[in-house]
Amino acid sequence: MRTRWRRGWTGWKSPKCVEMPARDAKKPGPPRLFCARDTHYFNDPAGIVPGHRRRRGNFMEIADRRIATFHFTLFDQDGRQLTTTRGQDPAVHMHGTGGIVPGLEKALAGKQAGDQFEVSVPPEQGFGAHHPELVQTLPRSMFNSARAPEVGEKLLAQTARGPLDVVVTGVDGDTITVDGNHPLAGKTFKIDVEVVDVRVATPQELQFGV
Repeated sequence: MRTRWRRGWTGWKSPKCVEMPARDAKKPGPPRLFCARDTHYFNDPAGIVPGHRRRRGNFMEIADRRIATFHFTLFDQDGRQLTTTRGQDPAVHMHGTGGIVPGLEKALAGKQAGDQFEVSVPPEQGFGAHHPELVQTLPRSMFNSARAPEVGEKLLAQTARGPLDVVVTGVDGDTITVDGNHPLAGKTFKIDVEVVDVRVATPQELQFGV
């Protein structure tokens, strides 16, 4: 059964949860809740978010200003694996900040530690459309290097709008073709996700990010 929330003088709170006084009045901390149903304490410096239930243990839902730690594996539209965090440190993201593609951030909302899912991300929710004007063929003399760049090599180009990361996509004699689009621009891709942990952000993370 879903928890009902009511408006109180101190904000949104569950009828079954009450605020507890700080253990040490000289060292005030974030609000502390005691939920009779869960018999468990929760610290939430971001405040109580209406509509998001607190559960026993570490089963907090992903919501704005919370830190989500997750593993992911990225596949192209043909099912080829492009990259993965498995076997490495997981990704850490503050939800609601736009630090990841919109399609993935939207899919993460409401998930909990232990959840596994796959999401298909279209271009408009991923890396945007492919812009042909960002693909250019340039003379070799424009590259200040003793050797010719190789296909797949990443370079930093100076443009009228500032620095732009480009990838060498072709080398033909005295000409070199570069592409300033993201490799997945204009493409649909899939992400396999496993949520490892969800927690509230610290005051430092809220101010400076993760």
